[in-house]
Amino acid sequence: MFPSRPYLQLATLSIIDRLAHPSVVKRIIDVGSTDHVNVDMAFRCEAANMADCDKLLSEFKEVNKLIYKVYEKKFITSADGVAVREGVESLE
Repeated sequence: MFPSRPYLQLATLSIIDRLAHPSVVKRIIDVGSTDHVNVDMAFRCEAANMADCDKLLSEFKEVNKLIYKVYEKKFITSADGVAVREGVESLE
């Protein structure tokens, strides 16, 4: 049975063809109550070109913002269960 409030850990490894290889990103998404959403991230990149690492980190930070908005809309509610914050329905 899944908890009603998600706590997810996701790891992403780079593909050999990708410019920012080798790299790994770990996300922790925590919705602990009706009043907060946390999207934390650990990032490690050992690519030869640091600009490639910076670009990859920037891309992940943008997706983190979308994840936050989706979870915020879905799980941050008032006492009567009504969404209290505006967000987006999906990442698409």
